Amino acid sequence: MRAQVRAHPDPDLTLAEHAALWREDHQAASPSTLIRRFQALGLTRKKDAGRQ
Repeated sequence: MRAQVRAHPDPDLTLAEHAALWREDHQAASPSTLIRRFQALGLTRKKDAGRQ
């Protein structure tokens, strides 16, 4: 996961977009699984309030 975030540093990527990128090389993961992985690795994602 850490390598994926480094490879795709765009802070506006949604969890769904990260999940799609993850599925390209790994077994499918739900957004809640990704949230837990981000938290376990100490990774944070900035949110763009204007992009809702």
